[in-house]
Amino acid sequence: MGSLRWRLIAIFSAMAVTVAIVMNVAVQRFSAEQIMHLAMQGGLSADEAQAMFDQSVGRVLLIGAGAGVILGTLAA
Repeated sequence: MGSLRWRLIAIFSAMAVTVAIVMNVAVQRFSAEQIMHLAMQGGLSADEAQAMFDQSVGRVLLIGAGAGVILGTLAA
């Protein structure tokens, strides 16, 4: 029974690390500086660019959380 426990812990840990890596890469890829630079090139103000970044980060976090829940459910 102990080995099953350790396998489950390993699976959950691997999934948590994977989700953390995906979220980190996504946030770095869509960093505030990049989004603001692109948005300002397109004619948006700094406030509009910041709002766009906040929306993008929120979306990434929701996707990451959803992926974590789905992966955790599948592992259970």
